[in-house]
Amino acid sequence: MKLLFTLLLVVAGGGFCAAQDVYFSAMKDELARTHKKLQLKDSVRPYFTSYVLTQSSGLRAQAAWGELEIAATAAQNEPLRTAVVNMIVGNAKENSNNFQAERALGMLYAYAPTTVYFPAGNYAGIREGFWRATDEEYRQALEMFSQKEAYKRKKRLKETGQDFAPAKAARFIGPADTAELDKPEDMNRLAREISALGKKYAYLDVARARVSGQRLNYWYMDNHGGAWRLGHTVRSIYLTAQLRNKAGYRQRFETEFNYVDTPFPPQAELLEKADQWFAAINGVYPARKAEPYLGPVLLSPQAAAGFIRSLLVPEISNTTALLSDSDGGGTAGKFKDKLGQRVFAPGFTITDRPLLSSYKGTALLGYFPVDMEGVAAQDITLVKNGKLTDLPFSRSLPAARKAGNGHARMTENKRPRAGITNLFITPEQVFTPDEMKQKLIARCKALDLEYGYRLETMAGPGAMRLTRIYVKDGREEPVYGMAPRNLTTRALRDILAAGTDETTFQKFGLEAHSVTVPSLLVDEMELWAGDEQPDRAPYVAKPQ
Repeated sequence: MKLLFTLLLVVAGGGFCAAQDVYFSAMKDELARTHKKLQLKDSVRPYFTSYVLTQSSGLRAQAAWGELEIAATAAQNEPLRTAVVNMIVGNAKENSNNFQAERALGMLYAYAPTTVYFPAGNYAGIREGFWRATDEEYRQALEMFSQKEAYKRKKRLKETGQDFAPAKAARFIGPADTAELDKPEDMNRLAREISALGKKYAYLDVARARVSGQRLNYWYMDNHGGAWRLGHTVRSIYLTAQLRNKAGYRQRFETEFNYVDTPFPPQAELLEKADQWFAAINGVYPARKAEPYLGPVLLSPQAAAGFIRSLLVPEISNTTALLSDSDGGGTAGKFKDKLGQRVFAPGFTITDRPLLSSYKGTALLGYFPVDMEGVAAQDITLVKNGKLTDLPFSRSLPAARKAGNGHARMTENKRPRAGITNLFITPEQVFTPDEMKQKLIARCKALDLEYGYRLETMAGPGAMRLTRIYVKDGREEPVYGMAPRNLTTRALRDILAAGTDETTFQKFGLEAHSVTVPSLLVDEMELWAGDEQPDRAPYVAKPQ
């Protein structure tokens, strides 16, 4: 992978020609015009400007109980284009970056780039879209610059690190995705057939399936020479099921199966997978009301991914606090000052790998050889044997850091800040699902507990799937009305074991990433039983 990445950079750096792509051509010309002509009288000039063009198109079919609610049609496949502009005014040392400005009436300005939607995909339409976005972004950048200078004078700041560190520009030009999506009639049929599976299960009040295919393409260019292009096709099956359990309590569950840069598997396989899920939800019907619990909890891979995303990811992201009159409160991850300290359980290594395009045959959405500031990305080891060894960094750096590592991520709602790409939680030792269950039982027995819990998902009380496992005989039964409470990063250090069932979970969009994680046994979690009461039972039973 490293050799391939190097070759791609050499090809792009040596033979890149924006004119070969109408998007790059229009972005290049508008960038040049911006940095030649854009300046208000007695105001600072643009120093760094990045353009991101996103183009998405797709089809969606939705059905319930075997009948279409939303039909996929060819008309749905019209592309949606977005221009996202991030501008820094000033110079390398004094600039508008990394400051969260305040607007009139005390409203806090969201740290977001300027975004404009435009329909035209030709040269003139693209330039017009970026021109409109650039004009508004320059006004905001000037506002941020003036408020930042006033803030630094008020606080008498002399050394705040590097708000925009110098870096060598990198280019990566991957192919734009032009894969053909499934035919609308095939998607409609699949949605109907999957949702019809719900008819088999007496306790389901809702059985819905949404089948979608989305083509996503991204173009990036900045005036310092950085450029990249990436494309993906994501096919998804999104299932929703709702039931009123035996106690009368309503529960709603959802799951999603994603297929990146690959066709759907055979229909028989999809139907079997969906059927197993509907059957599992139907099996929640006899669930009993849970009591508050404090003790060991076994997290399935899906629950473990939610656990990692809620506890670890926010604390290793945004590694430099934004300057603001609130003094950056809550704008940076809490692990930014914990390098060398234990932040995870011993025996685990955690890596972030933006240079990895696929893993075990699955294309990874977090593959970003060049980041959102035009910098070559680096694979990094974040945690080794439980100790924090590194962090993702953008070009905004603390005083002790001399260079970033190409981990700037940006969305339509957030300017470039440090974040993850392809995150891997790797244990030194793994255990089979049955061994993990026995470890849960043994730990509960040592704590004189009658039972422990396995969490299938991380959600609120009405959507949480969890199973009680009894110490005496290993018997399992569903329960309802519980959710994690008072969950802190301490739980990351309390992981006792990991399973053999490593699974990759992906998020797509402008801040696409993946998390690859096995099931995890956490030594202590508090599960809170809510006070919700059952709804009134229907006067007439559900039709069969």
